[in-house]
Amino acid sequence: AQYLQDKTVANWIALNQISLIRAKREWGTVSNKQGSVDMAHREWLWKLKIIKTDDVNMRRLEVDVYIEGDEKQALASMSGFMGKL
Repeated sequence: AQYLQDKTVANWIALNQISLIRAKREWGTVSNKQGSVDMAHREWLWKLKIIKTDDVNMRRLEVDVYIEGDEKQALASMSGFMGKL
């Protein structure tokens, strides 16, 4: 049950990071970002890659989420896209 709870929270964090980038309308160069967040009484580490696509007006967003201190394997990985506005 704990594993399923961790997977669920990690997916929420990944989705939140993609939504934040879209909401901020951050359009820039291809980059890598990372940060931490406290959710469900735990610290989580997220890593975001912003990747060019074949369409110059589109970027691919890839997020991996880990329990902080255990970055061997991501509990959640999510991809999304963002268009230039």
